[in-house]
Amino acid sequence: MKIVVLSHTGSTGKSTIAREVFASRMPQPVTHIEFENSNFGSYSLGTSDVKKMIPSEIDGAFVYDTNINNSVVLEIGASVINDALAEFHKRSNILSFADAFVIPVVVGDDKNTADTAKTLFSLSKLDVAPEKIRLFWNRFEESSEKKIDRQIDTIAGLVAKAKCGIETTEKILTKDYILPNFDVLADMLRLRMTSKEFEKPEYDYNELLKKLIAHKDDPKMAKSISNKIDIASMATKLNERCQFLYEKFTADMAGAETAVNKTSQK
Repeated sequence: MKIVVLSHTGSTGKSTIAREVFASRMPQPVTHIEFENSNFGSYSLGTSDVKKMIPSEIDGAFVYDTNINNSVVLEIGASVINDALAEFHKRSNILSFADAFVIPVVVGDDKNTADTAKTLFSLSKLDVAPEKIRLFWNRFEESSEKKIDRQIDTIAGLVAKAKCGIETTEKILTKDYILPNFDVLADMLRLRMTSKEFEKPEYDYNELLKKLIAHKDDPKMAKSISNKIDIASMATKLNERCQFLYEKFTADMAGAETAVNKTSQK
């Protein structure tokens, strides 16, 4: 699967969704590219490498890599989204290779709500099929569901007013993809790990508990193991949620591809 994660708003959880829900779960190897306004090379995160690029570096090699690899994640941030989409458009809309476009939306963020409609408009100008677009609601709290309902109504109104060419938002404006707020994300970023890696035997709760008991007379070691248990416990819950979202998304997109193919054959 080839996925583009993008937003006209910064700090929406774009990188979190890209790495936690997609890049860490897709068949390896994964081509994971993060578009920024400066090129810092590459860095490792979890089991894959993330390559940083600026939009002007899009060239034949980029087109080749993104077409030949079956597992691709592109992150396009707010600071470069206009430049990146312009480059794609100049190259005969090479975004047509993508299977899906994911727009992260922060629950309760009014600016992000308006910018989400703006992102939908940008995709419509590139002739992206609505069936390929999905919203991911990020930083959800138990009391936030009504906020999402209001945001959906606002986005629907802005899209209708703009007449942006997206005839239906039935599949887009849903609450199908919700990622709760997980405090452990900061710890995992510090450790350069993803929640998927906490499936390893060394992070098994029972094994860690045995180690804690074995080192009960060593306060420093016991504290270190105790912290590891706390992180592993929270990361496991995040991993379960992200795995659920990934499996749901892949099944959803398989159906969307069928719908797009039927439309193109008419």
